[in-house]
Amino acid sequence: MANMLTVITPFSCLASKQAVEHVGQFSMQISSGSGSVLCAYQHAAINGHNEAVAALLDVGADVNRTDAEGMTALMHAATGEDYELAETLLDRGAELEYTDIQGRTALMLAACDGVPDMIGTMLARGAQINSVDREGRTALIHAVREGRIEAAALLLDRGANARTVDHKGWSALELADALGNIEIVQMLGDAGVSSSERSGSGGSDGASSRSSHESSRAQSDSADTADSAAPSSSAPLSSSPGPSAKRRRL
Repeated sequence: MANMLTVITPFSCLASKQAVEHVGQFSMQISSGSGSVLCAYQHAAINGHNEAVAALLDVGADVNRTDAEGMTALMHAATGEDYELAETLLDRGAELEYTDIQGRTALMLAACDGVPDMIGTMLARGAQINSVDREGRTALIHAVREGRIEAAALLLDRGANARTVDHKGWSALELADALGNIEIVQMLGDAGVSSSERSGSGGSDGASSRSSHESSRAQSDSADTADSAAPSSSAPLSSSPGPSAKRRRL
């Protein structure tokens, strides 16, 4: 047991291209452990060591294993713009609709980071374009929140529902307007979206509630501006909020 641990522990923590040559020799010990092969797999995936990932999958690593944040290797590939790794993982059975602890899919993360080619890969493989996270946000809403113009354009072109409203009552158009992103506002307008068109409201702050309280929100105390304008830690805004965004949390 002691010898097995001395072999696995460094391999688990340092999984790299050089580790591939050791996989065959120690595959029996690695695959018999409850967590060692998975730890090695996650490290290899996060660091983009694709050969090591493939080798570890060969000896039993779970392609859909999640880390403490609920992130799968495919999600890390999506945020790291590692197309080769993403294709490898998808070929090995990676699930596109697995979600992290915030309910975000790999497609949503690619949209957050504004990676059109990765978005295209996910959609070509069957990703659900209008799935929503725990906040009721679609990939399109994430792209708009982050000011990712090319990503938003691709999602619209592929059929994203621009009329979906998140749990706080925000549509993609209203977010773009509040954030002062004129190009996205124009893009949505060209797609035939207007502020009066909504669907998929998902909470007490949805369309009807938001509409009935709009005027009172607009008159909220400016002392709350800083807190109200701050985005959630999971989805930092990439552009400065406009006046509307300052009045209530996005």
